Amino acid sequence: MRIALSIVSLIPFHSVAFAGTEAHSVQATETVAGASAQQSQPSPQISGIHIEVRQVLVPVVVMDSKGHSVLGLRSSNFKVFEDGVEQTVASLTSEADGAAKLFEPQPVLPAPGIGAINPSPQEMGKPDAAYLVVIDTLNSEPGSFVQIRGALKKLFGEERPGSTLYALVALSQNTSVVQPLTTDPSAVLRALEDKQLTKFILASEQSSRAQQEIQLRRMLEDYCQTCRCASGQCSTGPTFEKIESFATSAGEEHADQLRNFLQQLRSLVDQLGTVPGKRAIVLISDGFTIQPGRDLFALIAAYLRDPKIALQDPMTRMDPEMSAVLRLADDRNVVFYTLDSRGVYVVPPGGYDVTGPPMSSKTAPIVMPEIQSQKTLSAVEKDDGLQELAEATGGLFFGNTNNALNGMRQALADGRAYYVLAYTSSNSAADGKFRKIQVLVDEKNLRIRAKQGYWAPVQ
Repeated sequence: MRIALSIVSLIPFHSVAFAGTEAHSVQATETVAGASAQQSQPSPQISGIHIEVRQVLVPVVVMDSKGHSVLGLRSSNFKVFEDGVEQTVASLTSEADGAAKLFEPQPVLPAPGIGAINPSPQEMGKPDAAYLVVIDTLNSEPGSFVQIRGALKKLFGEERPGSTLYALVALSQNTSVVQPLTTDPSAVLRALEDKQLTKFILASEQSSRAQQEIQLRRMLEDYCQTCRCASGQCSTGPTFEKIESFATSAGEEHADQLRNFLQQLRSLVDQLGTVPGKRAIVLISDGFTIQPGRDLFALIAAYLRDPKIALQDPMTRMDPEMSAVLRLADDRNVVFYTLDSRGVYVVPPGGYDVTGPPMSSKTAPIVMPEIQSQKTLSAVEKDDGLQELAEATGGLFFGNTNNALNGMRQALADGRAYYVLAYTSSNSAADGKFRKIQVLVDEKNLRIRAKQGYWAPVQ
């Protein structure tokens, strides 16, 4: 008698697809002979067991010393490491070879609704790439978008209809899909003139935040008239408690707004994941910090010349909310390209902020250097969130520059000249931990950009 067995040796991954992976079906068969070969038996029916193997997909952009994309490399040119352990590259596919087909649509997870970005099935077709241009109207000054709107018009004036999808979204407390995904760049051009977009830009919460800062500065100015600020011994008493209470209340308001903003951003990532092909979000923003309210307490510290006060911000950091966005972006293979819409933002040393309240001659000479230092630090820290989104997902961050158009062009160019490395992790632990990815290329003078890693499945 002959017995047919199907034996498969696989990493015991969780049945649900995990960060940055795609499923592939494999079949292995081993035949074992029985001891009673002389007995007459019917012809054996050999069956197979199909089990999904999860491969980690790593989109990689390779550039030369001048920043030009490089194609034509082979898998032997690359090495990939996971937590320092070299992995076996199962396949290497380039954009020219149809790498976009590896990015299969994913089901949408429950998330706050923001309106559909998807086009009709007839228009979607089989896109090579999908770009979601997101204008952050919550954390940005309305004036920042004068240059940005002009850059976007020029960008989409250069684009030609094809197999690329584009969408335009204004992201705030109430998010608006100004233009759903379309293959027609001229539709995005028209959407840039949409009155609804202008309405969202003008309703930016930054004007309210600026008024809160002005009010806080006035409270501090009045307070400093009655104490010895130069001695750094002012942070006591009922009046100071009112200042702290005001900063705390404003910080809590900022925290609620940022939490909702990140939830909306997560929902956009989720929706974009339903689109086949390479996926990218171009986020245009004045920036945000995951520690809301810190700038207010830094202002108090500057007036009172007490750096420790800047560390007393009672607001909770938004690390869990930020991590949720990054985890989903990894799972959906969404890359972030982030642009600081402030242009060149660094305050010149010794300068004076004409938008702030008047300073008395008594207090200004004492606290102005500290205020300028804190404002510059806060301006730089607002880029932290934008940088984290880009670096963690393998995209690029463009900041402190007046040439936003170059950043937008680079985002589109990366989607048209890239590789996808695929490997099956040698680490079989379903522990949910983050695994760091490093990709190297053996060619000299070449630079590589890839996502930093992924989260393992959970048993």
